[in-house]
Amino acid sequence: MQEFKKILVIRTDRIGDVVLTIPAVRALHEAFPKARITMWVAKSTSELVEGLSFVNEVIVEDTSMGWKGYWDFIKILKEKRFDLAVNYHPKRRTNSACFLAGIPVRLGYYNNKFGFFLTLPVADLRHMGKKHEAEFCLDLLRDIGVVSSDTRLELAVNAQAEAWAEQFFKSHGLVGKKLVALHPDASSSSKCWPAQMFGELGARLALSEGVVPIVVGGVSARQQLDVIGKQMDCDYHDLTGSLSMAQLVSLLRRCQLLVSNDSGPVHVSAAVGTPVISLFLRTQPGINHGRWRPLGVNSAVLLNKPGEEIVLDAECQVVGGKFDSISVDEVLAEAVRLLGSKPRAS
Repeated sequence: MQEFKKILVIRTDRIGDVVLTIPAVRALHEAFPKARITMWVAKSTSELVEGLSFVNEVIVEDTSMGWKGYWDFIKILKEKRFDLAVNYHPKRRTNSACFLAGIPVRLGYYNNKFGFFLTLPVADLRHMGKKHEAEFCLDLLRDIGVVSSDTRLELAVNAQAEAWAEQFFKSHGLVGKKLVALHPDASSSSKCWPAQMFGELGARLALSEGVVPIVVGGVSARQQLDVIGKQMDCDYHDLTGSLSMAQLVSLLRRCQLLVSNDSGPVHVSAAVGTPVISLFLRTQPGINHGRWRPLGVNSAVLLNKPGEEIVLDAECQVVGGKFDSISVDEVLAEAVRLLGSKPRAS
């Protein structure tokens, strides 16, 4: 097996993608313990990996600077003298940057986005969804002799975010309370369970289980708060659009459960050991639960009924299926199971 001293791992896409790449990064460290490992990620996900014991450096490209910024970033890559690049996000921008930076060994999935720049191209079968994304990430490394089946997840914990969480819990009287995070957001509306059903679930959990719901998500989730709030005639906290990635990690570490659409926080929750229910409205290959289910021990997946799955056309427009096929009763029963109690009489 060829030895490498400076390794660049590229994962510039979204939250879940980065989290599910971490087992592969750890495998690289175990195979090349003396190597310096750098991760090139998006600014929005950098806090997920900053501080991991096997990641020596995290770099972020400033894409707001246009072509000048891109060339400056390539110069930075060149100065770092990487001898291996593992590209998990094979785009024209990333493939060409590794080539222009003179990285001699360039491993990645081959596609029509300058895949010819790779020195170790691997057929991209991820769209078939026959394995979990974390397994696909590990399998890519076989071409350089790294073999691992360890898909355990882990994340960095930020000291400032931990201090924020401690203060938030104390100031809002949440210490010792049973907390359930609700995440009604997703990267695509085709993944979204109806907001009113999230609201009803939160209200029923508060009534029967004595939980305090906390709604999380990006700025885009705020538009659903009016609907959710009308359903929840109980105390709840709205943290949509207000959390850094590190704060989300610290918050989910302290929750007893996360209920979420198929989205990044599902994998964050699984990585920090918090039970999670992931709702899958789409089950087509490549976007199915087989590839994107949460990996935590106390994780559950609920699927749309057969024949009622959300179906997308070539332009990713919804052309069939039902968004409310998964009932509130089903999610409530699974939540109660994961919370470790039986429903109390209302």
